[in-house]
Amino acid sequence: MTMRSLAYRTSPLAQQHRAQHARFATVDAMAVPLAHADETPGRVDRLGIADVACLVRCGLKGPAAADWLAARGITVPAQPNAHVALPDGALIARLARTEFLLEDALGADTAARLRPAIVAGIDGVTPVPRQDCALVLTGARLNELFVQTCNVDLSSIDAASGRVVLTQMVGVSVTLLAQSLHGRPVWRLWADATFGPYLWDTLVGIARELEGGPIGLEALYPAAVLAAAVTPDHEGAR
Repeated sequence: MTMRSLAYRTSPLAQQHRAQHARFATVDAMAVPLAHADETPGRVDRLGIADVACLVRCGLKGPAAADWLAARGITVPAQPNAHVALPDGALIARLARTEFLLEDALGADTAARLRPAIVAGIDGVTPVPRQDCALVLTGARLNELFVQTCNVDLSSIDAASGRVVLTQMVGVSVTLLAQSLHGRPVWRLWADATFGPYLWDTLVGIARELEGGPIGLEALYPAAVLAAAVTPDHEGAR
């Protein structure tokens, strides 16, 4: 199969990345930045923002959703506004009593395997489209960015808490949670894709003022993990 024969997905932030002269690769048929032209090695430690819309995710809700997931070996958070990590690194977040977000880690396939059945239709389960702007935020100055942009104090929340926060950043409704990514503390953010470019531009602009800025997957993932997951060239990103 050639590169041109693949059905590509498009990140909500594709235009932003091209404008920032990103170097692309393909993950699950989506062009994603490996690095940005002005990216420096220390940025990820100060304050970095990465686009991870390429990670496969699915949403579901309904009175049978929790039981359906549990019957397939998925550990379901006991309470709303909570998340847990699955054995392959995927995560599941319980956004409400009967609504769930399932997202694969790089190289995992739990969401990818379950999504076709969810979309096809299950009694008592309704699929929830998840065409999100999906970000990773990390670095020592991250709390300074949150103070300027978020109306909730996130400073006391870490990955061990398992909390999911539904709030607003710069006027955009977002879902936030803290997790550990290959030993690095990070925050995950999801927002409606239509607000993605505004959210990205605003957060990146503030991050630059704090000596940070956009980062690519190379700053977040070990080389071996990337090598197994990405295709080095993406014709559609040029």
